[in-house]
Amino acid sequence: MSNPARTNLLPAAAFVSLLVLLLGVAGLFTLNLTHSRSVAALDRQARLDEVRTAALEAKVDFKIQVQEWKNILLRGHNADDHARYVASFDQHEAAVQVGLASIRTQLDGLELDAANIEPLAASHRALGADYRAALATWQRNDPAGAFVVDAAVRGRDRQLGENIEALADRVAEAATRELKASGEAAVALYAGLRKAVLVIAALAVIGALWLVVLANRAARA
Repeated sequence: MSNPARTNLLPAAAFVSLLVLLLGVAGLFTLNLTHSRSVAALDRQARLDEVRTAALEAKVDFKIQVQEWKNILLRGHNADDHARYVASFDQHEAAVQVGLASIRTQLDGLELDAANIEPLAASHRALGADYRAALATWQRNDPAGAFVVDAAVRGRDRQLGENIEALADRVAEAATRELKASGEAAVALYAGLRKAVLVIAALAVIGALWLVVLANRAARA
């Protein structure tokens, strides 16, 4: 093969080499992008699951708080039992508030709607104040005193409990929607990247064949 023939092959060889390099870069880009998208989606799902868990824990703490209210009235006739049940009531009430504050912070971090959290927390604080106001009227020496106190706040916990449970359901629904959306986005991304890689690979094969044809022509020259 003469030097001019070799010279004529250089542009074709450079073009094929460029296509092969581009194919490798495209493959690496595809792997990196799909990996980063998957990691981000899994991280967001984990954070949503943490919010849902916090909402469920707040629900449980609220149920225990209400149960301790009943324990105060039913079993808190002596000073020691009364103090123990009141302390537990206070502990779980505080846990609900901490849980709701944590949920609000996490939802803000996820850029999800947290507007209903503060009204929910305010309703919970108001209910706690009403419980204490009713308890202050309790006449322990009156056999019917506990029923009178309970009647002042009876049923007030039901709606609040349902609202806290609905919060957990909304977070779970958001997680399901986002999981479905991320799955659809991943499929669309994979399809687009696969098409791009296949086009580059086809061009590389065509370029290689072209290079072979030129090399054969040069060899016969």
